[in-house]
Amino acid sequence: MVKIFARIVMTCIITIALFPTIISAADRPQTVTPQRQLRSQQPPPEVLNKLRADRDALIAKYNADLKQQIAGRNKNLAIELKNTIASKKPGLQGIDPAMPVISAIVPATGIAPGQAFKVLGNNLSAPSAPTVVTVQFAGIAPSLTDQGANSSSQLNYIMGRFEGIAMPTQATVTVKVGSNVSAPFTCTVLPEMVVQSMDLSKIQDHLISDSKSTSPLVNDPLGKGVHKFYMVDNYWFAALHDTWDLHTINKPADLTGNDDSFLTLKLLNNWKVKQIVYRDYAKKNTNVAGCTAGAVSSSTLKTVLAPNNPTNALNTSVSWWNQLCTMYEAYFIVGYIIEGPKGMPYH
Repeated sequence: MVKIFARIVMTCIITIALFPTIISAADRPQTVTPQRQLRSQQPPPEVLNKLRADRDALIAKYNADLKQQIAGRNKNLAIELKNTIASKKPGLQGIDPAMPVISAIVPATGIAPGQAFKVLGNNLSAPSAPTVVTVQFAGIAPSLTDQGANSSSQLNYIMGRFEGIAMPTQATVTVKVGSNVSAPFTCTVLPEMVVQSMDLSKIQDHLISDSKSTSPLVNDPLGKGVHKFYMVDNYWFAALHDTWDLHTINKPADLTGNDDSFLTLKLLNNWKVKQIVYRDYAKKNTNVAGCTAGAVSSSTLKTVLAPNNPTNALNTSVSWWNQLCTMYEAYFIVGYIIEGPKGMPYH
């Protein structure tokens, strides 16, 4: 019994002696390599996968929100643009991409009756649809002749005959291909110019009221003179200087003057005086010796038209000279060649 107790006591003493050594070994810091330390700081794989999934979800949501915002802005912009177009150009709503579009008319300076012209643009023809070109102005829509050799970008036509405009006039051109009609395109049409002799009978009342002679014939009381304007026919007027003297063959002085016809009268509607046709005539009494020697009358047209500068004024001035002679008659006649737009009155 004593031996057993002694053995237990010895064991406890040994254990107590060894205990500090064990504790110091547990408290001693362990050496850790860098690789081992890095591994110890990384999250577990399942945590990393969760972070990546959350990140991808955030990015996808951001992109979806951004796409939705852009779509909303584009929609609002489209609505605003549509409203703007509707308010300014209602006809442009619902434009068909196949709609014909006119970009130019050639020649741009203007199209006269019977003249060829071109329509340039896009979608001006289609294989299975007819093309109709229309030109309208001043209540007129001339017939057009298709010259052929047409394409989707060019049409070739000849303007039909028309009349009734006085000067270059604005016109609109449209192209209809099937049921699609282009927007109107503005161009210029030119009047057809014609030349004719002027019918003066329509304005013969102006011969007296709008004409004058600076030195009309006035003889002494024993004789008399006549000075007047009168119509020869519808296209000529004459200025007559007719003298006779029953007592003397010759007077001591001759008579001269200027005749001015149509002082203020002008042609209308772009009509111009192209040429003045002038003739001078004298009728002498060959039975009187004093009236046979030399020239006894002379008239000269003073009005001269510049070839490149026609005028709408009818005013004509003529200088005349007469020798007083028994049974003497002298006169000149004047006519007008005028040019202007067909179908428009000139007076």
